Amino acid sequence: MIGKIMTDFDAVSPLSYRALLMAVSDNCIPLLIQQNTRNGSSIFRGGWNVYKVGFNDSDGNFWIGNEILHQLTMSGGFRLRVDLQSANSPTLQYWAEYGSIVVAGEEADYRLKVTQFMGNTGTDALAHHNHMKFTTVDRDNDYNGFGNCAGRSFHGGFWFRNCYQCCLTCQGQNFEWAGLRGGQQLTTSRMWLMCQY
Repeated sequence: MIGKIMTDFDAVSPLSYRALLMAVSDNCIPLLIQQNTRNGSSIFRGGWNVYKVGFNDSDGNFWIGNEILHQLTMSGGFRLRVDLQSANSPTLQYWAEYGSIVVAGEEADYRLKVTQFMGNTGTDALAHHNHMKFTTVDRDNDYNGFGNCAGRSFHGGFWFRNCYQCCLTCQGQNFEWAGLRGGQQLTTSRMWLMCQY
């Protein structure tokens, strides 16, 4: 149901944002904002407008949409949890958590801000992407001097810097979290908005 809600809102009203925000924050319900199941899906290769409104597919790959992510986090009332499964250690579960997350609006290119890392990943690979604007194949906001990180072989929109330490929307060997204890290549990633403690 969440995927349906997130992908059918070309013109979501502010009332709908408020209703979702209240449902998540008042009831302290974790909200899935991203899932990549590493099945070769090309769904993550979308452009700016696709990432703006969100998408999903029948294999469980999912992105909530940058605009709704901004609307939900602009007040700073959420933390971010990232669940990871390594290709080399598929029975082990890894996680990273951030005490706060804010995604700026489209006028600021959906810039990411996360704070207060903790987890069992071995490294804070998302720190490399902190304070970065979102980049897609058709909008280059990264610092890479050799071209658009999303337009190279990585094929996914993300908060690229030059280019990444983690890419949860990338495909194949680029779907990874650098320094992950069980091996940086991933089989699954999920990002969640969680209410603050």
